[in-house]
Amino acid sequence: MALALPHAPSRLAFGADTPQSAEVVTGWHYGWRVRQGSDSDAYRVRRYEIADTEVVYCDAPACSGTRTSGDIASVDDSRIGLLIVTAGRERVEVGGAAAEIGPGQAFLWDTRAQGTFVCEAGLTKYTVFFPRAVLEGWTPYLADLLEAGPLPPARTLAIRSLIGAVESTSDTDLASQSAAPLASAMRELLYLAVDGHTVTPSDHSLERWRRAIDFVESRLPASTTAENVAEHLHVSVRAVYQLFADRGTTLRSHVRSRRLHRATRDLSGHPERSIGEIAAGWGFADQASFTKAYRAEFGVTPGVHRRRPA
Repeated sequence: MALALPHAPSRLAFGADTPQSAEVVTGWHYGWRVRQGSDSDAYRVRRYEIADTEVVYCDAPACSGTRTSGDIASVDDSRIGLLIVTAGRERVEVGGAAAEIGPGQAFLWDTRAQGTFVCEAGLTKYTVFFPRAVLEGWTPYLADLLEAGPLPPARTLAIRSLIGAVESTSDTDLASQSAAPLASAMRELLYLAVDGHTVTPSDHSLERWRRAIDFVESRLPASTTAENVAEHLHVSVRAVYQLFADRGTTLRSHVRSRRLHRATRDLSGHPERSIGEIAAGWGFADQASFTKAYRAEFGVTPGVHRRRPA
């Protein structure tokens, strides 16, 4: 008999022949309020909790739904969802990015954003919820990535295969696995799926934004002022403030966030360095201010992050 590990993946599922209501689907999809179709109790759902990653399977009839500001306020907004359709089609719009997703395709969406979806016929899909910090640690272009449109089936093949393997594993065998390596594999396959998948700059503003954040990144850990960016872009200081405001942030917040994400890499990759050394190396006045900023950004202290299994 396999030994159940204390930090094993878990499957939360209803019986295969026990359809569920739209309320269950809403509860497992971070605030999507599902409008019941004519076959209101024909949803079949499963959820896997794999360390800091969640996978939700949904087999649904024709339906539609929304995410409003009120719905968002009541759920955890520290996640990025990867919607993967396996059968049927779904039209989705989140945060201004819209697409129609077919079998094998995937769509990244932000749990902080409002949106709508419509499925005119039956649909089978997975949604994988990753910590926002994972993607922000990879790229300063997350906002662009969320606007880049559907991922084609060729890019999602590996992650679909891993999810399929988890689905076909019995509860007993699943309980004998360690969740952390499986979650790590999910992250690696997400990286393979999104690496290089970028939107083509469609206007001068997007190109200006990329030049600005590249400039900030190149100067880290040093501070960058609006005057520095304005001089680099040959624009006014006011235009710099507006550039960051249009993306829901400020230059100061962006610089602090990038310092924290870069420091996170050092916490994991350089165990021989003290937290105080890493804090100083990334421009924080002292360990106390670093810890306060780190907790505000990630919800845990640097010490807790460092003690987590890789």
